[in-house]
Amino acid sequence: MSFRSFLPPAATAVAVAMALVACNEPAIQVPEVSTAVAALASADLAAPLEPAPGSCNIEAVDGVAFGDVPLQTVRQTVVIGGWLHSEYSHGSDIQASLRLVGADGAQTWSREIVAWSARPDVMAARGEDYRSLPGFQQAMDLGPLAPGKYRLVVVFSDSGSTYVCDKGREVQLQ
Repeated sequence: MSFRSFLPPAATAVAVAMALVACNEPAIQVPEVSTAVAALASADLAAPLEPAPGSCNIEAVDGVAFGDVPLQTVRQTVVIGGWLHSEYSHGSDIQASLRLVGADGAQTWSREIVAWSARPDVMAARGEDYRSLPGFQQAMDLGPLAPGKYRLVVVFSDSGSTYVCDKGREVQLQ
């Protein structure tokens, strides 16, 4: 049987045209990485989170270290840096997200951490073998959020439970 016996002539012409267009496309297309934050519905927030304060540190926004007062920043794309290493499974090969919680607690936004990096200082301090990279430098677009104060935490799932690592980090969006 030939290829033409399966398709009517018009469908064959469309298939050939699509194949020719595809030949002009680059062989590998790199997907655009989104920095957008997603608002979480109340159902997403209903699950209890177990505390895991020793599992992470959120250290800086755009290279500016956190101090005792909320870090001032503008509503634009920023890079949030820190590390995550679960104190429960003693691993860092887990899925995690950064969450921004509005001052009233009624609104929460989330961004999955996908920009992992090496952190020899964390590895040396923990004295453990790592299955993956514990550091992160995650871009987040804060543009859509209203001005105000937000608490910044890391939420992660490990061994069937969901944990929150809250180091008291706050940002003041202008």
